[in-house]
Amino acid sequence: MRPGRGCGTWASGRARLMAEQVAQVQQMRDLLECSWPAVLDTARQPFKSTTWHAALTVARACTEQRMTAVLDQLGLTGLVTSITGLSAVGAAAILAETGDPRRFTTGRALARHSGLAPRQRPFGPVHRARYPASYPGRPAEGRH
Repeated sequence: MRPGRGCGTWASGRARLMAEQVAQVQQMRDLLECSWPAVLDTARQPFKSTTWHAALTVARACTEQRMTAVLDQLGLTGLVTSITGLSAVGAAAILAETGDPRRFTTGRALARHSGLAPRQRPFGPVHRARYPASYPGRPAEGRH
């Protein structure tokens, strides 16, 4: 029996994977249009261009190197890399988004703004809060 004919499982799985791929490419396109619109105009079909992908990879590596250099200048690299699950690039991205951390009155306010919730998940029954937590991040961000 040929794949795709009489084999509904194979065909439906392929269709699902194709739909996921199209959705992921569209999501990447949407993100780039918001953050760096000119990059999409550099190639006729940017997501199919090997050269475009290579250039974007180099640009990303250079950006990450500059981000970690700033952490080194501030003397924070050792501190942030000691936190489990946080890389130097991740910490630099959080600081870039947050700005001057001294503008927050408490560490909790900074963590809330950046969307971090450093806590361990307890084992056993889960007790829900009486009031649901608000969304993290900047208040101007839209929520769906």
